[in-house]
This record gives sequence, C-alpha cells and structure tokens, in this order.
Amino acid sequence: MLLKRINHKSMSVRKTIARQFKGPSWQADYCPEDVQRMHIEEKKRAKEEARYKIPEQLARPNQWRPKDGIYAGTGPDFSDHCAKSGDIAIGLVDGSISSGKTECKVVEVMNTGQAAMSLSMTCSQPTAKQAPSAAKKGAETSSRREAGTSSLDVVRMSRIDDNTFHMQKTVNRKFKDDGGPVAYCPDEAQRAYAAKREKK
Repeated sequence: MLLKRINHKSMSVRKTIARQFKGPSWQADYCPEDVQRMHIEEKKRAKEEARYKIPEQLARPNQWRPKDGIYAGTGPDFSDHCAKSGDIAIGLVDGSISSGKTECKVVEVMNTGQAAMSLSMTCSQPTAKQAPSAAKKGAETSSRREAGTSSLDVVRMSRIDDNTFHMQKTVNRKFKDDGGPVAYCPDEAQRAYAAKREKK
C-alpha cells in the first residue's frame, strides 16, 4: 500500500492486488471526531468482550436472577418509560446490564439471600460533549481522543415476584438512595427494544 500526504487531514492511497498496482490512487479524508470516538469505543468494547468471562454463579441453576429484558420503575410513568427502552436492561445470560448509554459487565456475584444478590460490575461511562473554550482548547483536544471512562459499580437486586424486583445501584461507587421496585416491561416494549439492539 502506498500512502502520500495531501494535507493534515487527507492522503492519497494506492493499494496493490496480488502484489501489483492495478488501479489509480484515491483520496482518503480523516473522519469527524465523533466517528473517531465511536470507532475507538467499538474496538475497546470488542476487546473487553473477547476476554470477558461470565461469573460462574450466574450459570448455576439454583441461583435466582431476574429474567432478561427491559425493566422500568413502577408508577404512573411505567408505560412511558417502557416505550423509551425502559430504565434498565438486564442481560445476565451474557453478564450484561445497561442503563441509557451506560453499559456494564458483571464481574462478581454475591448471594445476599434466598432470592437476592449483589453484583459488582465494570461500567463504561460515555464522555459528555462540551462546548469549545479558548481557555480549555488544549484539554478539549486531548479529551476528544477519549471514547469514555470505566468505573466499578454495584447493583443490589431482591425478588418481589416473577416480574418485579427491588433494585439499588451505586452512582460513582456510592449508593445515593434506597432504590425502588422495577417491573418487567410488556412484550411489545421488549420486542421494540430487541429490534433496536439488532440495528446497532
């Protein structure tokens, strides 16, 4: 492959086929920063998933765990939250829990009762976009190279019934409140969420 600089964001590319140059060169331009961040994040996620192993406790037949799917806090806004992909998505078959843009992988399971458990998770925290600032131009340029940060959080779950459990989750490694009940969303919302995930 032959690469030749055009300017600070573009280069000329010419590639061999069977060790011979068969076609003309073409121009390749540097992709926008948001695309670069997405690419870095995807590579990071793929690397983590390749080496990730589901804790053995989650695979035990006598271990209670909520069924996989999306859940929303019980209350008057339950249906609206379910229609917007719920408040939390449980995927313990592959050891995942997600909420909004934050995606977590379970790394440790501790039984805290007959139908209760505490899960330690590594979570990806997306980097918030900030407006440019002359004073912080250098720092902003550096932060743009980061796809996000990771944190270690804990979620506690205790069964209420087949479709509902009490959940309490840390934020920045601290429990901010007592949590509350979340319920399994209707099948229509589950199908919509599954379809949305498949498109990603």
